[in-house]
Amino acid sequence: MTQTKPQGKSVSHENMATNQNITPSLPPSEAGSFDVGSGEAKSGEYVASTVFSELTSPDFPIPPQVIPAELVGMHVVTLPMRSKHQQRAALPFAVEDRLGQSVEDVHMVLCGPAGTSGDVLAAVLSSDLMSLATQSDPARAVVPEQMLLAAPALPETGPVSWRCYRKADRVLVRVSDGTGFAVRLAMLATLWQIAGKPAVESFGERLPDEIRSTHQETDPPRASPAEVTDLRQGVFRPDLGIGRPIKWLAAACLVAAVTHLGLAMADLRAQKGLADSLQATAQSALAERLPDTTTETAPSLVQRKLAAQTQPQRGSEFLPLLNRVSGALLGQSEAVQVRQLSWSGDTLRLSLEAPDLDALQRAEARLVTDGLVVSSGSATAEAGAARADLTVRP
Repeated sequence: MTQTKPQGKSVSHENMATNQNITPSLPPSEAGSFDVGSGEAKSGEYVASTVFSELTSPDFPIPPQVIPAELVGMHVVTLPMRSKHQQRAALPFAVEDRLGQSVEDVHMVLCGPAGTSGDVLAAVLSSDLMSLATQSDPARAVVPEQMLLAAPALPETGPVSWRCYRKADRVLVRVSDGTGFAVRLAMLATLWQIAGKPAVESFGERLPDEIRSTHQETDPPRASPAEVTDLRQGVFRPDLGIGRPIKWLAAACLVAAVTHLGLAMADLRAQKGLADSLQATAQSALAERLPDTTTETAPSLVQRKLAAQTQPQRGSEFLPLLNRVSGALLGQSEAVQVRQLSWSGDTLRLSLEAPDLDALQRAEARLVTDGLVVSSGSATAEAGAARADLTVRP
């Protein structure tokens, strides 16, 4: 299998069907030029005359640039982390032992899940080749050739299967786990045997009889654009052309923020002036009614002072309350004596004495029945007499 690569470096291709690294030694060639078909290099442009461009799906809005399968290594790796960012960071460590060159010289791309095992499919190619492809036509996607051929269904059990497309003496192979490679027809039988003779579905020209395959006369199944990975990721991600609009948007947001800040400050000054005017009016109104009160006085205190000024003056409630208490106690059959009496505000405090506690309770009940508010205090009973303290309010 003859392959070419710039600067005479080798490229590592992993045959995922056999889990072996196939690392051919490539002859030196001029930088910036590749022709897989002839092995010759032409300076100044990337030539892919033998790429099976007929496999490109017509659903692509713009036909992509196709990197020959010989120059892209497809690997199945296990990356247990879920985050795409973490997977990209761990990818070099997962494939470095499969490469024929330093990880600093290659471009690595995550291509989505591989099969159904939870593994990840990754593509690896030369950074120089990727730079050349993106510089030649920045507007077009860059895709690996083997992903143009739709992958066969992954068997539920047993080994993987192959889907092959042959044209002349070159064969493109897509493996059911998502990987793929291109090989010269003379080498295909050897690789097929090393892979354990997997099931083969062939398209295009027929494969040699020594390879057991099911040949289809129909067109090969093409992968949809959504199933083909654009290799322009990481440092090669295309410019989306939103830099200038974002700058204009940022400038507009800044102008709007400054304008809103100015309006807010003007509104604050106006409200402060209004507050000062209202405070002066309130202070003037308070000075007429409450000379010793300012606008800083607690509102509850101002309210109490104003209520005290408007409350009508009333006479003492002592005599009316005492008259009601006396009338209630005189109506009781048992003798109840008042041992102590005091008056404070609207409250009458009594210390009563009766033959027993039941008589005191009946006296308290008569006061309540008379419409008075009664609160009982301590009560004692000794030597044929009982005493209790009552608080009575109208």
